[in-house]
Amino acid sequence: MIKSIQQLPSRYEPLVKTLGESAQTTFVEQAQDLAALRTLFAQLKSANQGKWMFLYHPSQSGAGKTTFIHSLGVFLPEAVGEVKRLPTPSSLKPADIPRFLDAIPLSSRATVVNFDQHESLYYSEDEYRSLLVQINAVLRNRSDLLILWPVNDLVFGERLVGLQRTIGGHSAFGASPIYRMAGLSSAQYGTVLERILKVANWALEDAALDWGEIASITSGAENIGGYLDRVQATIAARFDVGRLGFSPPKLVFVLSSGKREVRDVCRNLRRADSYYLEASRLLMYTKRSNVAEWWQERNTVLTTGLPYVVALFDAQLLAISGSSVVHAVLNFGPDDLAALGQSVQRNLGNAKKVIASTELHEFSLGQAVDSREYGLVAQEETLEAYARIQELSKTKHRAINAAVMRLVAEAGGGFSNVQLEQAAGVAQGLVIDVTAERDGVEHAIEFHHKADRETDSNPVAIYALTKLKEYAINYGLAGP
Repeated sequence: MIKSIQQLPSRYEPLVKTLGESAQTTFVEQAQDLAALRTLFAQLKSANQGKWMFLYHPSQSGAGKTTFIHSLGVFLPEAVGEVKRLPTPSSLKPADIPRFLDAIPLSSRATVVNFDQHESLYYSEDEYRSLLVQINAVLRNRSDLLILWPVNDLVFGERLVGLQRTIGGHSAFGASPIYRMAGLSSAQYGTVLERILKVANWALEDAALDWGEIASITSGAENIGGYLDRVQATIAARFDVGRLGFSPPKLVFVLSSGKREVRDVCRNLRRADSYYLEASRLLMYTKRSNVAEWWQERNTVLTTGLPYVVALFDAQLLAISGSSVVHAVLNFGPDDLAALGQSVQRNLGNAKKVIASTELHEFSLGQAVDSREYGLVAQEETLEAYARIQELSKTKHRAINAAVMRLVAEAGGGFSNVQLEQAAGVAQGLVIDVTAERDGVEHAIEFHHKADRETDSNPVAIYALTKLKEYAINYGLAGP
């Protein structure tokens, strides 16, 4: 699941961890470097044996060497069948590398093997000599293998090139044993950032930034990694607790309804494939409301704008079914509330199954959004019981919420240290329905129990905007 803009990656590994397979769509073509690789692939084919080459860039770390290697399958698909990464030294010792290479299945197109993180001067010359002898033997019998070894230390690369030449001559290399990458030009850095933002569905406004400020803070960055490091550091400063003067809780809205489409309503207001609220969608569904106008006035300043406030509180929206509320009240609610659901059979085992299928329970366990539709349609008596309970949700709000949280816990949910109606905000003027920890991180949970006729994008968006306004005011981010 894609996270908030606070997790903006600046290196290949976190890029893939954050964006998954979509990371490939952020790659930018490096024309000069790709031309050099096309030549190397031609040499590999004509020599009828595997090749290897070191990749070096004068700016060293952050130049995009690893990203470039993994982009070859995208930009040179006619030559590259797969890009594999050599396991880290902690899981694959040098003596086992030749066996790893030899076990790679034969392919009509080249398999590129990325030797990243294997740059070390701690092995003896004899250990390296033995390794290179075996790699050389593998390459002579595998015309479909290309080893690319990114290095930050040019001396290290030259040392191994010298050893290889004494062992097997020049046959393992192409025309350039050590290729000095051109890398991305500074004019392309912004394109990379734009693509990352697009794939993750983030906007600079989420971090109270604009492109003018980005240009200023990144001026003089020596490579793409340095550029993204500066952007990342600036974003981190926007969410720095010391600068803010408070620790913002993770804000979670939980919407219950007897209407089966309650999940669809939540999805309409969220970012794709996530629980996170989308500021633009909230405003789109509430154009003519007073609270939307309030936010529009504050959007003129990035640090008081809705996108930043949503990101600051990690505001998310979850759905729970009306039947889960009924079962929670039946099993753990006070007698007067439980009496409203007596038309439904009280069964704790069934209640656990019902709550376990809700987004609230899945979220408590750290599970990603499940876009599938599943579960049985609630019986008419269950929907009627929810309607009766919902009518009392204003006066019995605490009791309903307590019952729901208790059922989540009984069903093996992941919340801990659950507290009801806790004071919060800079001046403690805010009362949060429920505070609970997930993996040691505090979450502020605000419940909203809706009647079927009110379960629509407009009233739910107005509720979320109103609550976000309360949080912005009570935490001193915006004046009333």
